[in-house]
Amino acid sequence: MFIIYDIFFVLYGLAYLVYIFMRKKAHKGFAQKFGALPSEVTSPGPGPVWIHAVSVGEANLAVKLAVGIKKRIPGTRIVISTTTPSGNILAKERGKGIADAVFYYPFDLSFIVSSVVRKIRPIVYIVVETEIWPNLLRALANKRVPVVLVNGRISGKSFPGYLRIRPLMRIILKNISLACMQSGMDAQRIKAIGMSPERVSVTGSIKFDISEPDGAPEFTKGDMGFGEHDPVIVAGSTHHPEEKFLADAFTSLRKKYEGLRLIIAPRHIERARTISASLHKERISNAMFSGIMKDRGKEVYDAVVVDTIGHLKFIYRYADVIFIGGSLMPHGGQNPIEGVAGGKPVIFGPSMYNFKEISEILIEAGAAIKVSDSNELTRVIDSLLADANKRAIMGSKGKEVVECNIGAMERTVEAVSQFMPTGAEA
Repeated sequence: MFIIYDIFFVLYGLAYLVYIFMRKKAHKGFAQKFGALPSEVTSPGPGPVWIHAVSVGEANLAVKLAVGIKKRIPGTRIVISTTTPSGNILAKERGKGIADAVFYYPFDLSFIVSSVVRKIRPIVYIVVETEIWPNLLRALANKRVPVVLVNGRISGKSFPGYLRIRPLMRIILKNISLACMQSGMDAQRIKAIGMSPERVSVTGSIKFDISEPDGAPEFTKGDMGFGEHDPVIVAGSTHHPEEKFLADAFTSLRKKYEGLRLIIAPRHIERARTISASLHKERISNAMFSGIMKDRGKEVYDAVVVDTIGHLKFIYRYADVIFIGGSLMPHGGQNPIEGVAGGKPVIFGPSMYNFKEISEILIEAGAAIKVSDSNELTRVIDSLLADANKRAIMGSKGKEVVECNIGAMERTVEAVSQFMPTGAEA
């Protein structure tokens, strides 16, 4: 089985490399994907805890988890791997002084991952959410390295596919020592696809524990060129064509609400300039967040396009209404918790399958509203902007939901620590 997988992955990898170099997307550190690790990852001494996170959201969780582990077992060495450049950047910025090293995840070819495991010598491998790579798991098992899946979830969309390959999944999942799942439904699903029940635990969603941003924002509403009483719509983690829907809503509503402002934070910040140009065509004056932070309110704009990483959770504090992106098209939505944690009303579209349970909890609690399309989005934003009392009630209910679900991080650290030597000695 693994030989066939290797052959398939080599063919896929060749096609991927052609794509990368044709599109000029090779980034600094790309060689790390082939096992050329930086020296700080392979430094002598006790073996580290290796935490893997795919992109920005998972990297944020990884850093918080690293803090919890080091607090529980001081002196633990921790290295964090990411798949995407944006995740790598965030892990380095947020993990400064916490993670001993940050590097790119290797391609899942047996000879590459075997070499990487041998160089790193991890005492525990922790994967954030359901990022399962067969060859790496087998290489870790060969070295008797415990593998812990944390904040695990099996979406309703992916579950039928996993069921179809259940015999294969059972073989792969044997290499996972413990699966810490977000919910009872996630636990049932991973058991159904082949995970031994005694190695499954429900610890909750860590995302509830990292919802409140640390410290005060480095900027004010005035720094963004907005007046203190200007109503603000914040659209977080948007995907194309949601920016167009928001521009239309803004154009319609600014006739009714004096001083109305719009902030768009695309999921992929490399799209920021394209979005900015589109807004200009719609006669919506705007500027990049990075530029505004240099000018500090010297100019006034209708809208701000966020082209930086890590500021959205602070920007949410200045919102009157929040829209969660990736939900008005079939992407599965983005995490709404940071929005509601700040006591703000949240809106999202019908496609929230990546956060199904969380979105349902928020809707049931009256903290969020689901809209069916862009027209309903405009109507709901209008109704919320017109009713400060309704916004306050929704915001209060959202904070209550978050407070009731806090504690997953502590439970996860407790679960991970059972696989670690006391004092983190290798």
